[in-house]
Amino acid sequence: MSDILIRELLSEDSIPELTDLLHAAYSPMIERGVHFFAATQTEAHTQERIRRAYLTYLGLEGDRMIATISLYKAVPDHRCAQYRTAWWFGQFAVRPDRQRTGIGTKLIELVEQRAKQGGASMLALDTAEHARDLIAYYEKRGFTFAQFQQWPDVRHRSVILCKAL
Repeated sequence: MSDILIRELLSEDSIPELTDLLHAAYSPMIERGVHFFAATQTEAHTQERIRRAYLTYLGLEGDRMIATISLYKAVPDHRCAQYRTAWWFGQFAVRPDRQRTGIGTKLIELVEQRAKQGGASMLALDTAEHARDLIAYYEKRGFTFAQFQQWPDVRHRSVILCKAL
């Protein structure tokens, strides 16, 4: 991890490269039959999701983007009940060749800290209900099941997991 720089996304950072990172990180899930929106989202979608975020972090190894996460504030009229009161994170991705190195855990710890600093008392996320390994990963970090959610852009049902901050 010592050779990895974590910093906030800058306006001059490459959206095409970030979109490629998301595609690379989520493509193994497609092979397992679970289609996350980020697996095939367009550069315009990446840009829009970043625009709505409170902040986005990048993990860089040299000048190569290897990880990312976006943090969102609660939205009172959100379609997901948990996201009306809790802050949440999304577009969380680590390149497959850099997974299990600790970078993902570090990114989650950073968004937990920033959400807490911003006044959040709860942090949430969603993932596919069939992504048992991801659910276990989040549960090891203190997240617990809150509800099911069906998003319009994917066929699978998602689970919303929450953690008190």
